[in-house]
Amino acid sequence: MRRWLAAAVYVSLFLAALLYQKELAAWFNHRPPIPAMLGMTTLLALFPVVPYKLVVGAAGYMYGAWMGGLICLIGSTAAGVLVYAAVNYAFREQARTWLSKFKTLDRYTRFVEKHPFESVVLWRVIPLLPQMAVNVYAGVSTITLRVFVLGSLIGKLPGIFVYSFLGGTLTSNPLLSLQIMIVYLLFTGAVLWGYKRMTRAK
Repeated sequence: MRRWLAAAVYVSLFLAALLYQKELAAWFNHRPPIPAMLGMTTLLALFPVVPYKLVVGAAGYMYGAWMGGLICLIGSTAAGVLVYAAVNYAFREQARTWLSKFKTLDRYTRFVEKHPFESVVLWRVIPLLPQMAVNVYAGVSTITLRVFVLGSLIGKLPGIFVYSFLGGTLTSNPLLSLQIMIVYLLFTGAVLWGYKRMTRAK
């Protein structure tokens, strides 16, 4: 019963966000108070009706790179905690049973549970992994909430502040923005290569 209730609440809120997508986009044309922006960044991380990188860039443009990045870091982490808690409470046992049917997934889950902090940090750094999938997978596994939050905060730092900085400087200093993006792409590529080597070795 509780898993259907959690799913129904999520679907209802997602549809509401989708219906008011234009209003949400228009809202970004004005600089809202920081508490309101914090709530909006949490909502848009929960229900990604627009790419979250655009949200981070908009926050950086409106509030500056540091404040905009901090708002999005807190908002996206809060959204991750909500999804983690909901999945852990409502779907964990069913999902674990399903994962155990697939040897590769089950073996990877055991690897993650032996290296929870490193796994969460790397998932957040590598932009190829959907962040909602990271939240769900962490809730299914035995990763503790403390490790999940700390790993998420550290792993999100590079990407969020890069896109926040780009939002604040893209029009004023496009060359610097391009250089920062190139360095960030090289960094994430190196992390992805290292992560693949680590998982294969283990």
